[in-house]
Formats: sequence, structure tokens, C-alpha cells
Amino acid sequence: MKKLLLFPILAALFSIPAFPAQPTCVTGTLQSYIALDPQGGCTISGYAFENWAYTQTGVSIPATDILVTPILSATSPGFSFSVASGQNWQLGVGQSYTGTIYITQQSVPGTTTIFSGSTLSLSGGGVNTGELIVTGTGCLAGFLPGCSQQLGTTPYVTEVTTSPGSSVLTFAGNTQSSQLSVNIALQGPATGALKTGFSTMELLYTLSPGI
Repeated sequence: MKKLLLFPILAALFSIPAFPAQPTCVTGTLQSYIALDPQGGCTISGYAFENWAYTQTGVSIPATDILVTPILSATSPGFSFSVASGQNWQLGVGQSYTGTIYITQQSVPGTTTIFSGSTLSLSGGGVNTGELIVTGTGCLAGFLPGCSQQLGTTPYVTEVTTSPGSSVLTFAGNTQSSQLSVNIALQGPATGALKTGFSTMELLYTLSPGI
């Protein structure tokens, strides 16, 4: 009888589903990237991008309206962000918006490659008479806005872009695992027909060989 019971037990063990592997990053909404958390996010050339999150106030730009396009590069992986609804990140008179996107990046297991920084580029639109401030913050460990481990001699490294263009954020504490947040603060113009903001945001990571 004991021998007969062994076969159902073995069959049950082998039928237990394995944890799904991290998928390759593909074009989708920010909400679809947030939904990848149970699978550990997604990968570009072996680098994992996970723990996606998003908060916002003001003019409604939900995560379901933000289109994320991966930049599939082995040397400068990253993402392009745009608003799928066509509104873009551009506001009219009296409007305001604040949004923050959080991403954790992990190096390829078994390698010494580290994330040493990132480049943030904005295109389209303009400041006009309103206000546009985009801030990038890097954290060595833990989750922003709190940092449980410092990058260099400060809790975080911040770089501000005040108009469409490029800005480089250097991680003072080079690491194989860190989190990056990008905060977008927009204030529409006081008067007039012109809008304030941008249409596309591109985030590229800087990789270094490590030690």
C-alpha cells in the first residue's frame, strides 16, 4: 500500500508550476509594467527592471494612459515614456500635475557590470510662461522617497531639468542594484493659448564594467 501511495505523491510534486521567468520588456502601458511585479519585472539584455510604481496628483494622467517603450540596447538600456491619449505632458491655463515613476534596476547575475548613472531627455513642447521641473533621484538600497543606504555622502543624488533637453544623473555610489525615481512637476501658463510641458521623456541607463 505504501508503494502505491508513492506515485500520486511524485505526480503531485512534478505538477507544481514553476515560478514564471522574467519576460523581455515590450511596449505597453505603465500599468502593464506595474502588473509585472509578481514575475520580477522584465529584462533588457539580461538586466532586470522591476518594482515599478507610479503616483500622481492634479490633472489626471493615469498609468493606463502612459505608454512605455523599451530601448533594447545591451550597452545603454532604457525606456521612452509618452502619454497614449495624445494629451502628452502638456498643460493649459491654470492646470497643474505632479507625477513620480519608480523603477528598480538590477545587473545581470554573475557579472560585475554596474549601473553608474542615467541620462534623462525631454522632447517636444516648451516651458512658455508656466513651469516644468523634472527631477531624477537615485537610491542605492531600499525604496524611495526614503533611502536606507546612501549614494556617496548624501542620501540621494538629484538632477533637475527645467526645460525640454537632456540632463545626466550620476549615481555617486555605483551599484548593481538601485532604484531610480523620476518626478515630473508641471504648472500650466497663467494666460494665453500656449501650453507648458513636453511630449516624450527618454531614460537611458549608463553601465560601467565594475571592478
